[in-house]
Amino acid sequence: MSSAVLHDLIFSPGPAGSPGDGLSVAGGELVSVEEPVKASLQDTSASYLIVGDILHLPSGDVKVIELQIFSADIAYDGGSSTASIELVAITVSDGVITSTFYAPIDKQGNFPDIVKIGLNGTSGPLKAVEIAALDDDDVVTLICFAAGTPIRTARGWCPVERLRPGDRVWTLDDGFQPLRWVGARRVAAGGAFAPVAIAPGTFGNRGELVVSPQHRLLVGGWRAELLFGQHELLVPACHLVDGRRIRRRPCRQVTYVHLLFDRHQIVDSDGALSESLYPGAEAARALTAAQKAEVAALFPDLGRPSAPPARPVLRGCEAVLLRPPPVVGVAARLC
Repeated sequence: MSSAVLHDLIFSPGPAGSPGDGLSVAGGELVSVEEPVKASLQDTSASYLIVGDILHLPSGDVKVIELQIFSADIAYDGGSSTASIELVAITVSDGVITSTFYAPIDKQGNFPDIVKIGLNGTSGPLKAVEIAALDDDDVVTLICFAAGTPIRTARGWCPVERLRPGDRVWTLDDGFQPLRWVGARRVAAGGAFAPVAIAPGTFGNRGELVVSPQHRLLVGGWRAELLFGQHELLVPACHLVDGRRIRRRPCRQVTYVHLLFDRHQIVDSDGALSESLYPGAEAARALTAAQKAEVAALFPDLGRPSAPPARPVLRGCEAVLLRPPPVVGVAARLC
C-alpha cells in the first residue's frame, strides 16, 4: 500500500448524483471539506486512486466503491462566480452508509467555496483516476499583478505594466533590485483566471489591489506564529477570499504582468507586500512558449529553481485560517 493526500473536496451524503441533478449548500447536499483527506492506495506508485482504496476520515475509514467523472456547472465564492468544470465523484462506504466526495479536475476559483453544483454529462464508472488530477498544486496558474497596480521603485510609484528590465524595484529583503524580466499576458478573466480584488486598507494597500488568484501576499503576526510557527508566510490570494473585503471579480479580459528578479522577492504593491514571480514549476506551466524561452535564456533552471521561495508558502487548506478578521483597515503584515 502507498499513501496520498486529497485536497479541496466537497462532501455529499448518499450515492453520486445523476446528470441533471442540482446540489447546493443551502439544500444540505454539499459540505466543504477544509482539511486534507488522507488515502491508502493499492497502487504502490501512488499515481492512481482506484476502487477499493481507503480514505481516512475523522469519523472512521471508508472504502472507495465507485469513481465517475462529471461535467458540471458550479457557483462559488458565495454564488457570485460561476464556471463549467469537470468533477470526479468518489463514492465511498463504511459498510453501512454510502456517501460521495466531489473533487475538481480543472480548478476553478476556490473550490471549498462552492455553493452549488449542477451535474451534466458523465463518462460512467471509471477504474482509476490520476492523483495528480485531484491535486490543487498541479493546476496551471498565473502568479502576477493586474495592469495598473502601482509598484514602489527607485523613481517612485510606477504602474506595473510600465516597468522594464533594469528598473530598480524596492524589495523587502534586499532593498532596490534591478528587474531581470517583465512579461504580460492578456486572458479571459473568468473561472480560474478571474482576478482577486482586495479592498483598500486590507493589507496596507492604499487603493484597491487586483492580482491573479494564485498571486501570493505576505501575511504574518500572532496567528501565523501561533498556527504555523512562522512570523511571515506567503498566501495565495484566492484562499484569502472572504466575500467581503477580498472578492473574486470575473470580467471579460484582464492583463496580468509578471515581474522576475535574480531571486524570489517580496515587493511593495501599492502598500501591500506580495511576491515577484518564482521561477518554479508553476511559472514554467503558466508562461507562453515565447515567454518560457525568454526566461529560460536568463534562468536555465526554470521549473527547477535551486533557491527556495522568499517565505514559506501555505496550501489552500491552511491559508483560510489567515483570512483577515471582519474589521476595516487591517495593517499590512498584521492580519
